[in-house]
Amino acid sequence: RLYQHFGCFHPLSLNRAVRKRKAEYLAGRVVAMHALEYLGTLESQVFIGRNRAPIWPHEFLGSITHTDKRALALVGRKSHYRYVGIDCENLFSLETAHEVEPIITNFSEKIYLSMLDAPFSCILTLAFSAKETLFKALYPHVLDYFDFDAVEISDICLYSKCFYLTLCKDLSSTLIKGMKFKGGFLLERNTVITFICN
Repeated sequence: RLYQHFGCFHPLSLNRAVRKRKAEYLAGRVVAMHALEYLGTLESQVFIGRNRAPIWPHEFLGSITHTDKRALALVGRKSHYRYVGIDCENLFSLETAHEVEPIITNFSEKIYLSMLDAPFSCILTLAFSAKETLFKALYPHVLDYFDFDAVEISDICLYSKCFYLTLCKDLSSTLIKGMKFKGGFLLERNTVITFICN
C-alpha cells in the first residue's frame, strides 16, 4: 500500500524480500523521487538495474543509501556532474572495526589512519564509507565490481570534513591508476555520511 501511496514502482525482485528490505528500498526510492522532482523533472521513477544498481532518468545521475533508520539520495544533472555517490553507515563497533580493517585498508593506509585524531572505529567506518561512495560514483562507468584495494585513501581532513581517494589500478580506459577524487563527510553521533560530487 505504501508503494502505491508514494507512486513508487515495486520491482518483481522484491516480491520474496523481507519487510525490512522492502521498506528500505521504498524509503530510498522515495527520497530519490523527491530529489528528482526538486530538480524539475516529471520523470522521477528510479528503476532497478544490473547488480541492483539504480537506473536514473536520462539526463540525471545519482546515488541512494540507507541504514535501518534513514534513507538518503544524492542526485545531479549529467551536464553538471560526472561522478555522484553517497553512503551512510552506522558506526562500527570496535570489534567490527578490527575485523574489517585488513579487508578495507592496505599497510600504508593503516599507518596513516592510525595517526588521525579520532576514535579507531569512527575512522574505520569513515574509510569504509568513503570507498563505498566512490564505488557507487564509479560503477555506472565501470559496470563491474572492484575491491577495496583498487582505491587508496590519500588524505582525510577532520577539520574541513573532506577526504581524497586515489585509484591504485586502471578500472576503465578513462578511469586510470593515479586519478584522484575528492569527497566530503559528516560525522554524527552514531553515523557516518560520505559523498562525492565531481
